[in-house]
Amino acid sequence: MPRLLPPTCLCTVRVTLQLICRAFDLLPPSAPRSYPALGAAAGGRHGRRAVLLFCFLELAGASIVLLMVCWQMLELLLPSEGERAAGENACASMSRCASNWQCWCSE
Repeated sequence: MPRLLPPTCLCTVRVTLQLICRAFDLLPPSAPRSYPALGAAAGGRHGRRAVLLFCFLELAGASIVLLMVCWQMLELLLPSEGERAAGENACASMSRCASNWQCWCSE
C-alpha cells in the first residue's frame, strides 16, 4: 500500500493542475488570471468572496500549525520551570527537533 501512495498523489496533483489550467482558459480574455477572478467567473460576487475566505483560512491555518511546531520545538529545547537542563537531554532534544523538521520538510 505505501508504494501506491506516491503515484496516486502525483496523479491527483496532475489532474488538479490540469483542471485549474483549463478553468483559467475559460475565463474571458480581459479577466486577470487569478483565483479571485476564477471565483468571480464561477459564482459572481459570492464566488469571489468564497475564494478570498478560503485563501484567508488556509493562511490562518498554516500560521497556527507553524506556531504549534515552533512551540513544540521550544518546549523540547528549553526546560520547564523547576527542571534542570542536562547535557544529554539537550542533545537528545536537538536531534529530535532536527529529525522532526527533516520529516516535515520532506512531506
